[in-house]
Order: sequence, then structure tokens, then C-alpha cells
Amino acid sequence: MKKAKELAILCDAEVGLVIFSSTAKLYDFASTR
Repeated sequence: MKKAKELAILCDAEVGLVIFSSTAKLYDFASTR
């Protein structure tokens, strides 16, 4: 998540990320400019 946020800031881009872990836990991240 931290790297996705850094990439969004560095590249001035919008980033969306959805991750499902092996234990079926959901992680999500969405950046806005």
C-alpha cells in the first residue's frame, strides 16, 4: 500500500489497488489527485 501511494505521488497518477490475501482478507487503496 505504501509503495502504491508513493508511486501515485511521484508520477502524478491515479492508482487503484485491490488485494485479496490467502486468508480472504481484502485490502484496497485508491489515490486521488
